[in-house]
Amino acid sequence: MTRFSFRRAGRSQTVVGDIAAQAGKLGIEICDVSGHVEEVAARVQH
Repeated sequence: MTRFSFRRAGRSQTVVGDIAAQAGKLGIEICDVSGHVEEVAARVQH
């Protein structure tokens, strides 16, 4: 059985925080791309 370590827990929180930040940035990028796709589709239809 592994012993609890605050050092390990702190590192895990940092990793989880980094993943959350990257996921947020990815969501913003997906919305940006989606907006561009809609804009291009509207141009093509006209």
